[in-house]
Amino acid sequence: MRTGIIVSLVIHTIFVLIAVKLQFKTPNAIPVWVEVGLIEERAGHIPGKDITKEELPELPTVEHTQPPELPEATPEVREIEKISPPTSPAEGEEGFLITGEIKQRRILYKVIPQYPSGYNEEATVVVKLHVAPSGRIEKMELLQHGGNIFDRLTLNALRLWVFEPLPPDVPQETQTGIITFIYKLR
Repeated sequence: MRTGIIVSLVIHTIFVLIAVKLQFKTPNAIPVWVEVGLIEERAGHIPGKDITKEELPELPTVEHTQPPELPEATPEVREIEKISPPTSPAEGEEGFLITGEIKQRRILYKVIPQYPSGYNEEATVVVKLHVAPSGRIEKMELLQHGGNIFDRLTLNALRLWVFEPLPPDVPQETQTGIITFIYKLR
């Protein structure tokens, strides 16, 4: 530790001696004077300009009239087609099962993950979905693992799913549901 301090002092001393020998000088600060104070104003005079008073043109007058009366708008009432939920869970040929609040919502876009080639096992992956009122999936929770490849395939496919937006007369809250994907050997 002491040798490090001594070496540092020797090196700095050498640099100072070289600087003195070569007559390095630090530049002197150039004084910059800035006047501080109030600007002197003289009434009616701007330096470099003569102010002349000229008459402004008279502005045209606007007549105020009553807006025409419009007939009252009557709201259009029409019956919306009722969509019934599926009578049985989407299972079988699709390879998945949905339960919970989102079971009532129609799926506008879905990607069904394909069984990966080179694997010789069956797996079940269960995911809890949180679906926004807009129909987009906000959050996914993996409840049952089916193996790394099956989990990734399922989550990547579900990221692309879009459900039907909630109607305006329903509370605009995030809905949840559980989806189960069953990977079977064929």
